[in-house]
Amino acid sequence: MDDMIVFATKNRLGCREGGLTAFGSSQYLEKYNKNRESIQKKNAWKTEGMGAAFQGVRTSSGPDSEEIHARANVNGLAFAKDGMIVYSLDVEDYSGLFLKNPKNDGEDEGHIIHDSMTRFMNLDCHPVTGELVVSVQDCPWERHLALFEPKNSRYRKITEGDCFDENPVWGKQASRSIFYDSAGVGKDGEGRFLELGEKVINRLDLDSGTISELVSLPRHDCFLPKVDREDRLYFIKRPHEKPGSKGMTFKDIVLIPYRLGRAVYSFLQLFSMRYTGEPLSTAGPDPTKAKNKDPKDLFINENMINAEQTLKENRDKGDSFPGIAPRSWELTRLEKDGSLTCLKKGVIDFDLGKNGDIVFSNGKYLLKQDREGKEKVLDTVDLINRVRVCLA
Repeated sequence: MDDMIVFATKNRLGCREGGLTAFGSSQYLEKYNKNRESIQKKNAWKTEGMGAAFQGVRTSSGPDSEEIHARANVNGLAFAKDGMIVYSLDVEDYSGLFLKNPKNDGEDEGHIIHDSMTRFMNLDCHPVTGELVVSVQDCPWERHLALFEPKNSRYRKITEGDCFDENPVWGKQASRSIFYDSAGVGKDGEGRFLELGEKVINRLDLDSGTISELVSLPRHDCFLPKVDREDRLYFIKRPHEKPGSKGMTFKDIVLIPYRLGRAVYSFLQLFSMRYTGEPLSTAGPDPTKAKNKDPKDLFINENMINAEQTLKENRDKGDSFPGIAPRSWELTRLEKDGSLTCLKKGVIDFDLGKNGDIVFSNGKYLLKQDREGKEKVLDTVDLINRVRVCLA
């Protein structure tokens, strides 16, 4: 029988088992929207009809529930003990961790923590102790790993410094080790943020407190680590893009006056989304859906990609199941001799199954690759950004 697979696509959760796929929702998000709609209705007289006319005020009451749903994002997912899953969710100014039964969408969810000052993101659950390791962000330019006791809202940070530490996973053989990706934060002489460095893969030994760098590739990001039963490392490799790293043509110079205004706002918007997880403005309609934004542009794995163009490129390259992830996003394995093996091009997220299978998303399909490299489509689902396989 196939392994149970759970996945997230924007603000929805999915579960695939026994050849069938079922979708669920975040009960926290549903309650959040109901409460918000109730508050809006109570205050509607201030901005609508005669009440607004009498006060001389007629303004928008803010984004509706559909816009809030579009803005919400499940950005972390892991199997917990007893067949439950833990997921992290961002919605407007709030972020939290929740427990859910993937087989019963109607069962009441468990609440671990939510906050308006801290973001809780990618995570993993220890299969024996139930400890959660989570990437947390409580200031704009730093993300660190934190350890939660089972079903407890108290946590302690286990990494520190000027860095972005993300995508932690527990080791299998070295069960008190955590594998994660990390990028240094570049600052100027006055301590102002400049840029993120290249992502590397580290291993943290909780018993000794030591951190070892496992993979670092010049001009590349190495991120989303996973390990098999022997703690052999898998990850995604992609080119690291620095601001201003691409050359400027004569045409670019001529078009500077035309592009400047749009470029400034677009850069600030992307900058804000990448490093804080929030759009430049959250008042009124979702700015990520503004008319001057190309609907083909998608923000995935902290990079903006043109989905239509990338899909065409992958089709032209002869991919059997073309997706929207660039081919330069390579699922890679670190071999025992230190060499690297590319297993698949164009991967957004992946996880490892019990028998050496790899389950992955390319933005259009949920697929499985067996140990011989043969692929099959499990389902057609757009924009899966988190994938987890149950190993219990």
